[in-house]
Amino acid sequence: MRRIHFLPILLVFGQILSGQDNGDQSLLKPSNMVDGTTRAVVIGISNYQFEAIPDLQFAHRDAEAFANYLKSKAGGSLTDNQIELLTNQEATYAQMYKALEWLLDESMAGDKAIIYFSGHGDTETKTISQRGFLLPYDSPPRSYGLGAYSVDFLIDIIETLSAHNVQVVLVSDACRAGKLAGEEYKGSQLTLARMKEKSGNEIKILSCQENEFSHEGPQWGGGRGVFSFHLVEGLIGMADTNRDLAVTLLEIEDYLQEKVPLETAPNVQVPITVGNLRSTVGMVDEQMLNELQKEKSLSILTYESVGLKGMEETIIATADTSVQKLYEAFLAAIQQGNLMSPEDQSANHFYEALIKEESIRPIHGYLKRDLVAALINGSQESLNRWIFFPEREMIIWFSPTLVRQKYGPFPNYLERAAELLGEGHYMYSHIMARKALFEGGIQYLQKIYWKDYLNGELALEQFRESLKWQPRAAHTYLWMAMTHFYNMQQRDSAYFYLQKAIEISPVWDQLYLWKAQFLIEERRFSEAKVILEEQEKIDPENAFLYNTWGGWYFYQGQYDKTIQMWDKAFALDSTSIISEGNKILSYGFMGEKEKAIEVFNSVVRKDSLSAFPHYFLGNMYYLSGQLESSIQPFEKAIYYDPHMIWAYSQLGDALIALERLDEAEKILLDGFALDSTYMPLVNALGGVYQGKGDLQKAEQMYLRAIELDGSNWIPFYNLASVYVELNRYDESLEYLEIAITKGLKYYYDYYLKGNESLDPLRELPEFKALMEKYFPGKD
Repeated sequence: MRRIHFLPILLVFGQILSGQDNGDQSLLKPSNMVDGTTRAVVIGISNYQFEAIPDLQFAHRDAEAFANYLKSKAGGSLTDNQIELLTNQEATYAQMYKALEWLLDESMAGDKAIIYFSGHGDTETKTISQRGFLLPYDSPPRSYGLGAYSVDFLIDIIETLSAHNVQVVLVSDACRAGKLAGEEYKGSQLTLARMKEKSGNEIKILSCQENEFSHEGPQWGGGRGVFSFHLVEGLIGMADTNRDLAVTLLEIEDYLQEKVPLETAPNVQVPITVGNLRSTVGMVDEQMLNELQKEKSLSILTYESVGLKGMEETIIATADTSVQKLYEAFLAAIQQGNLMSPEDQSANHFYEALIKEESIRPIHGYLKRDLVAALINGSQESLNRWIFFPEREMIIWFSPTLVRQKYGPFPNYLERAAELLGEGHYMYSHIMARKALFEGGIQYLQKIYWKDYLNGELALEQFRESLKWQPRAAHTYLWMAMTHFYNMQQRDSAYFYLQKAIEISPVWDQLYLWKAQFLIEERRFSEAKVILEEQEKIDPENAFLYNTWGGWYFYQGQYDKTIQMWDKAFALDSTSIISEGNKILSYGFMGEKEKAIEVFNSVVRKDSLSAFPHYFLGNMYYLSGQLESSIQPFEKAIYYDPHMIWAYSQLGDALIALERLDEAEKILLDGFALDSTYMPLVNALGGVYQGKGDLQKAEQMYLRAIELDGSNWIPFYNLASVYVELNRYDESLEYLEIAITKGLKYYYDYYLKGNESLDPLRELPEFKALMEKYFPGKD
């Protein structure tokens, strides 16, 4: 549920980088009064992609008004190709990068660079290493290192421009009210404090003191922030108290401190300034000032603007036809997502051809930014879904084929983006960290949720590489925790890395829910319940929370409550198909086959070509004992995804139980050819050979299964049954006890009490002692 807040803040920072120290400096004077060119990046975000980041009201309107001011005569008559205006969904992480890179590349000594950001700013913790982030439209709601724009990046840009004698104006709306991840640590104020630090010959105009917030409302310009509204009016000339047609920093400070506190009382909001108070921050256009004075309700959005073609289009228009066709193909490839392949029709291919054309040299930098932004954008959405909405991605995670198809290109995209930027670029390490994270994630997802030590080590190697580039990355530690828990089955290490992630990002709810998931799978239900109840108090509308609650009830056999939880999850996020698949299984356990089929049909209607619902339907029949009915769904799952190794294993098990051993052997060997390390499949092959009476082969397969996953009780139990047939009773009892300690104890009635294959052991005193040891008082 979205929450509406009414307390925005606008921070305006100006920095003079010409090396002068006198009162004749000017930040916002018309561009025709400076030697160089003025360029501006203006960003305003009111509506955020993720509901966990509260929307604002008028941040985008403040940005639009400021851009229109810059286009006006008073603001310098900047043209459209001198301003990059990004609002709301246009202001993604990649587009922010692209626009700021344009500013960095194009600005030269004697030029002026204006940066305006209006939106949320936050940190994750209060530690000194938390330098603050500006949140773009698609910023993850927590774990900002994954996709928020670091203030350090922005400062690096400013310092680079400074070194090249470029005048810089930084307008940053990064301290707004709202429930953000860093609220407990006053994250927006810590971000403000970082931005406020004085590092040189700079001018800053801040909307309020620390621990204050700025206000917005319809009473200011029909819907504006009070500070932004009076700032622009002051720059137009309302702050020019000595009527010399120039607004100094001292004058704008006095004007804002008069207007803003008066109009926001009884709440406290007092703007402040830092810098040389004699510096000129605005030049007055008398005609505009007169109009404003006559009509105080003037809308800033109506300022006259000049619309010209962008630089790229202007240069391309003068190129020959072959170059124009290359450029069109380049743009089309980006639009279609053909970034690196097909090789001879990719955006990268056309880029390489275009940068060899000397006739369009002035836009080579534009082309690079276009390509880099597209390469970054290509991975950002999937990365957000990986980390923050795993239940949406699990339909892909269950298929190694889909994992490779969807995520496989991203490491190449990011490597190419890093190569284009170069090692000295401020984003290079950030991009290389993402590349390694994807490589590790793809490796882990090849063997998700089962033991494979080698696969886990390969994944961890990439995660460690990612941490070299980005050491404080909670999301990377989370994936390390999952790898240790499932692939490595090193539970202590899993909890260690999960705690590291929590220390870095203590407000990220997914971390606690994954901890609850780990505890549930270890049958530590009371500990998991404490976490789930606490998280439900914090965010009762989290789909992942209710999916985890569903697992909590499912593992304890409370299927009616399981259904309720998964219904809640699906109601909150209808894009999550996992909850529907789990409902199919739950209805099967409840004996309500018709309801299970109804859910299955609903899922298939949404995606008729997906293997996932057929696999779950087959499981439902299999687990409810309707083995014959499970065959067709498993076969369809394999048809739709020939690499779904789980389906091979389950189908083989069903055929074994139906004593169709030749068919089972064929399907299991097909699966074995795809992956000889999947323990359940190897175990099932042991069952085929045991059923055929080839006990030596069965023993080999069960021992191999134990080698692959020594934590699972099933191959130990099966090996015990083989040794019964071979009259090797001592070994049978040994493996039977191991199976009991590893989980067989939960299935006493079915596998121990009622299993005729163990009858030769029952009269042995050692067997009776074993039963009394683990099941005292049971028949």
